[in-house]
Amino acid sequence: MKILLLNDSATPSGGAELMTLALHDELRGHDARLFSSTARYGAVTIQGDYKCHGTTGGLRTPRQVFKILQLTDNFARLSKLFSPTSSR
Repeated sequence: MKILLLNDSATPSGGAELMTLALHDELRGHDARLFSSTARYGAVTIQGDYKCHGTTGGLRTPRQVFKILQLTDNFARLSKLFSPTSSR
């Protein structure tokens, strides 16, 4: 089964991030991939399979509009490369 997980950050830095990374690890045997931004908290490695630009700095709020546009563009290209299966 193809599964695409989405999270703002793919670093082991908080509750949602840790749960997403754990779920990604538990889905061994499936084609599970993680799409996240490049935002990171501290000097940790981003563990996402696909990434778009992200930041945690002071310009984070004004850049949200740009980030959403970039995310939409990246996700459109990603959906062509990685087309998850759906159950009917």
